[in-house]
Amino acid sequence: MQTTPNTKHKTQNTYRVAIIGAGIAGLTLAYRAATAGHQVTLYEANTIASGASGQSLGILVPVTGLNRPIDLLQRQGIAQWPALAQQLATETTTPLPTFFRDWQNGRYQLNTALIFPLLAQAIRQKGGVIHENHPITNLANIRNQTDHTILTAGYGNAALTGAPITISAGLAARFTGDIEGLIAQDNLFLCPSFTAGEVLAGSVNWSLQEPHHGAIPPAKQAELLRRVHAIAPHLKLQEIWLGNRPTQTPRTPLLTSPEPMLHIVTALGKIGLGLAPAIPLPLAN
Repeated sequence: MQTTPNTKHKTQNTYRVAIIGAGIAGLTLAYRAATAGHQVTLYEANTIASGASGQSLGILVPVTGLNRPIDLLQRQGIAQWPALAQQLATETTTPLPTFFRDWQNGRYQLNTALIFPLLAQAIRQKGGVIHENHPITNLANIRNQTDHTILTAGYGNAALTGAPITISAGLAARFTGDIEGLIAQDNLFLCPSFTAGEVLAGSVNWSLQEPHHGAIPPAKQAELLRRVHAIAPHLKLQEIWLGNRPTQTPRTPLLTSPEPMLHIVTALGKIGLGLAPAIPLPLAN
């Protein structure tokens, strides 16, 4: 398939922008670039949010109360989600409560089954082009046809740039039952699903050098179930899955530009969903 981006006439202060990777970082950057009037083409090796982003529970809660740069940026990104969600609701005529919850005190929840399709819909409405099942293996071909290229491929950045990326593995689960409100503890989140009579829980974390595609380690699953049932023993396990979340150290800055017009978004691990609105859009005005 020929890699030809959107070829609308380029006007002053607008750019042809290629974004590689349609997880939460790529989708939010593509949405913002398209909103600003740029000609956006988004490439995804598989399908939208088929990687780490799609495995997320959608819970937006600061992971620490510390004031390190990454903690401040995460809180900044989370704080921007209500306005972004409202804008998406308005532009796509989608009722806000179907995909966004405000649990108060700066804690929010996204319906991951809806938020990614809504971002894609809004990008297309603004003239953006999204190519799914379109892996990029040669950056030169893309860069020759665009003004700016932005890499948001997570673990895929390792192959494209040689970035040292590890994996923060984590478990998430769906239960039958009900609880009231969002519960956030050390390395554990528990909250109602957007589907009535379901509860979401996660995550037990551990580090890996490569993605894990085998069976869930029994000890890790037992740990998550033990902690959930200590809080809500009435919940019945419905489904459990493992997420491979690419992480880069250090995680700041969120974006680097090693060459003119080439920009790389850091692999952000489990906090990427909250951080996404805070990633700078690296396009000169």
